[in-house]
Amino acid sequence: MSKYIVFFGLLLILHELQRLESQINDSLRKLEEIKLNNADIMELDRLRTNLLQKEEMLKVCENNLKLQEGSSAFWNTVKDLVQPKLEEKLKTFNTETVVPNITTWDLLKNTTLLKDTIKNNWKDIPRQIVIYFTENEKP
Repeated sequence: MSKYIVFFGLLLILHELQRLESQINDSLRKLEEIKLNNADIMELDRLRTNLLQKEEMLKVCENNLKLQEGSSAFWNTVKDLVQPKLEEKLKTFNTETVVPNITTWDLLKNTTLLKDTIKNNWKDIPRQIVIYFTENEKP
């Protein structure tokens, strides 16, 4: 009978050891999950810091852009580049194909309109210039 009691005691000890081993394995698995989450948190923190730096750079670029939009030297340069070509275009028109007063007035009006269009759409300057000259070419 004492052998059965010892055997039963050993079974209880074995069961307790298996339960403790299971708890150890669960704890190790949770520890690995925590390590992975910590690595993800560190990566997210690095990405957040990087995003904040890029946002600051974007704000600086936007401020520089606003300063450049109001630059009169830029618009004077555009005027100096466009005005001679406009005058050359006016000289190439034949007097037979142009009604002198009305068309000249329209061309001057178009010149002002062109300058306003370019100023309002300064990012699109090359396309605007090409459109203007292709619309006003003689047939």
